[in-house]
Amino acid sequence: MRAGDMRCAADAVVAACDAYDTLRRMLGGRYPHPQLDALLASSPLFPPMALVSFGLTKRFAIPYSMDYQFSDGIACPDTTRYSLQLRSFEFDPSSAPAGASSVMVSLNAPLDYWQALRQSDKAAYRARKQQLADAVAQALEARIPGFCQAVAVTDVCTPATYRRLANLHQASFEGFLPTPAALGTRISKRLPGVSHLYLCGQWTAAGGGICAAINDGKTVARLIGKEVRR
Repeated sequence: MRAGDMRCAADAVVAACDAYDTLRRMLGGRYPHPQLDALLASSPLFPPMALVSFGLTKRFAIPYSMDYQFSDGIACPDTTRYSLQLRSFEFDPSSAPAGASSVMVSLNAPLDYWQALRQSDKAAYRARKQQLADAVAQALEARIPGFCQAVAVTDVCTPATYRRLANLHQASFEGFLPTPAALGTRISKRLPGVSHLYLCGQWTAAGGGICAAINDGKTVARLIGKEVRR
């Protein structure tokens, strides 16, 4: 295995990174993967999204998951929103200091808009992220009085963030949508023509999610164990 200018000896290599990048860039498209190539070419993906997270100085007894509808719409930098999905982590004492809390809002967001803005004008990009956070906070204030005053920390992750930090294909946060075709495809964890390489992660199990990722990792571990014992 080679990492930059460094070569590392290994009995096995697990590629838990983006499958499109692994197959197309790192391996130059030289090794076809029958199932992944077909799905990457035609299967619908989870859409890009933005995450707006708030650290709050108090607790509001918010349920873990809430969907809020706004008939008048919320003016956001890329479009007008009419709903927000809120997740609260008050159930987890490690998510915030005592008496404080944290919440997260996820919403679909266009990759092209945010990617182009970040590449052309980073100052404008940061300003638009703040506008998005402000719009979401003001909307939640209407449903949770005192919300804005309790905001101590704000973090905004856009589709451009997913591309920059995780290198996700099309900034899809969970890979292939769980369509009947995708769920019915048994995606091999091996790549024909490359020995001791194992594929793992959100692109080798349609639907994504933490449970799928854990199960996927266990599957690869068992495959490696069988090969190492030979």
